[in-house]
Amino acid sequence: MNFKYALTDQLANSFVSLDEANDYFDTCFKIDEWADSSDDDKKRSLIKATEIIDSYRFHFDKLYSDQMLKLPHLRHEVKTGKADSGSATTVVCSDLTDEELYFDDYWNNGAIRVIEGTNEGKVSRITDFVLSTGTVTFETMTTACDNTTEFELIRELPRTFKYAVCELAVWLLRNQDEDDIDPRIQAVRAGNTSETYFKNDGEINLPPKVKSYLLNYISRTGRIIE
Repeated sequence: MNFKYALTDQLANSFVSLDEANDYFDTCFKIDEWADSSDDDKKRSLIKATEIIDSYRFHFDKLYSDQMLKLPHLRHEVKTGKADSGSATTVVCSDLTDEELYFDDYWNNGAIRVIEGTNEGKVSRITDFVLSTGTVTFETMTTACDNTTEFELIRELPRTFKYAVCELAVWLLRNQDEDDIDPRIQAVRAGNTSETYFKNDGEINLPPKVKSYLLNYISRTGRIIE
């Protein structure tokens, strides 16, 4: 299955990784639909949930013009730096040791994007951050980073936003027996004529819990229909 996680892939089709979703549902009380589903079905539901949420208008434009999804956006926290040293799984940067700005694990679950020098063009998910040394640990790159490596650190998507994706994904699993179910779709019937269309009247037509998580991110001016 073509499952690509936002932040680490410009062609991403999911705002949430499978591990993040599993971690979220581990904290929830008895979500049988998630626990009983296969990994493939979980991924399909995350992709569909992402597609639905991404169809809404967001308050800010994309961070990168060539990214498929609307997040990360222009107000997303990004830090540019240059490595003092590194390896295939780490960069060390003294600019990251300011305890007034950062703390241990601050960049965890975000992404590092190499913009110049060794490993230019590579993107990897961040797994750990140690403030005292300014060390960022990430999933393995093909070559060791060094003092020519210039990078961007992209902080993880807001947790409440990811919770919304998870909640919509499990809602889709719970209702998967209904034909082509999609909370965006509305139907109108006049006599013998009916029409199905995407609701676009400014209301967020989503399950209440999902809606509550998304209010700070989605514009009330309706959905972009292409």
